[in-house]
Amino acid sequence: MLADLQRQELAFQAAHDKATTGCTGDSDPFCGSQFAHWPGPVLADPERGRIIIAYGKLCRGSEGSRCLSTELAGEMIGWGFFFVVPELGLGDRLKPSTGGAMDVTGSLDPALFGGAQDFFFSGGALAHNGFAYLYGSANILEGSKVARVPLASFEDKSQWVYWDGGAWQSDVNAGKGIMGPGAAGNTVFFSEPLNGFYNVYCPFGTNEVFMQSAPAPEGPWSDPVSLFSSTPVNNATNYACYAHPEFASADGLTQYISFFRTGDGAQVLTKVQLQ
Repeated sequence: MLADLQRQELAFQAAHDKATTGCTGDSDPFCGSQFAHWPGPVLADPERGRIIIAYGKLCRGSEGSRCLSTELAGEMIGWGFFFVVPELGLGDRLKPSTGGAMDVTGSLDPALFGGAQDFFFSGGALAHNGFAYLYGSANILEGSKVARVPLASFEDKSQWVYWDGGAWQSDVNAGKGIMGPGAAGNTVFFSEPLNGFYNVYCPFGTNEVFMQSAPAPEGPWSDPVSLFSSTPVNNATNYACYAHPEFASADGLTQYISFFRTGDGAQVLTKVQLQ
């Protein structure tokens, strides 16, 4: 669990606890449901002495028709951000200026930056020149959109703007898919020695790992280039491919990419030599 559950979340779990209420999937669509957080990309915000971590809020474990236990990871019901102040060892969920969003349980979560029906901007993240760039989509099979907000005003949703392919717009619906989306997320980073921005990801349903490049965080992004094909185990498709630019060589040409090997649960780190 990325963060402690909030009071209303604990109350919801207790109200739908099978052991104490005797509920069944027929009588309660949320019977047995529990909340969880799917951690996402990390942003460094040294000016405010904090680290920002994106997360997706999940509901899972139900025997009813919602938050099913048979779903791969659960039902995604919203997204937000957690912050940590390393110097103090403290952290909490960030609360957006909008007051939060409704989740599928019908509860208002004051920490949600978006609900289940909104675009998710928790797939990739980049801090650059005082701005946070957040990447995501409403569908992992579509191209990722990008949002931008000053790091100093991160919680103020009125400061968020979205790239429409030619300019920044205040309407999220004006945003266009600009780059490849990854299964469980992307890594977007700036390489100083290569003087460019890079997007590393593996699309949903494939073992192939791709990279794109761009002159700016919003693009234009190049066509994807295959870096390598990860070897599956037990015919289970791998996913969650992430670059680790912190391990890169001084010239930027040696990069390291990790992926989750679904068939045996291994986290694999691969060395890649760029040309």
